Amino acid sequence: MSEPEQEFTEHEISDQTIQLSQKHAKISFKHGKSVEKMGEVLQKRGKDGGKLIEERGKEIQEHAQASLKHAQDAEHQHGNEATQSYNSAAQEHVKQVQAHIQANKEYSKILNEQIEQAQTVLEKSSDFLESRSPSIDDQLPVKKSRKSL
Repeated sequence: MSEPEQEFTEHEISDQTIQLSQKHAKISFKHGKSVEKMGEVLQKRGKDGGKLIEERGKEIQEHAQASLKHAQDAEHQHGNEATQSYNSAAQEHVKQVQAHIQANKEYSKILNEQIEQAQTVLEKSSDFLESRSPSIDDQLPVKKSRKSL
């Protein structure tokens, strides 16, 4: 007995899907520019992770451009060719997301360092103020009881 022949149908990527993919790639490119600029600002402020964030911003832009190219290719193709181009655009999107995650992790480290520094300053300030000012109980007016009058 032989197995029934499988019928293969070509999958078409809709024009709307391709257009959304192109739009998303353009938005991702702009976002990559923002990430790059943020990295530059952090470097100017002496933050170690700024360089890595800048590089990831550039990487996001590169993958967004590649994604846009594949999506544009898919727009002029049909059947399996269009599907393969769309798939390539999606793979580039995954790479964008991975670069963005790396940038976010580095930014999170920078923020945690700043929080720790702020907490240290706050604790030192609090200790200093406590050592210089009398307690609140010493500052309250004393009520005389009727018995002592």
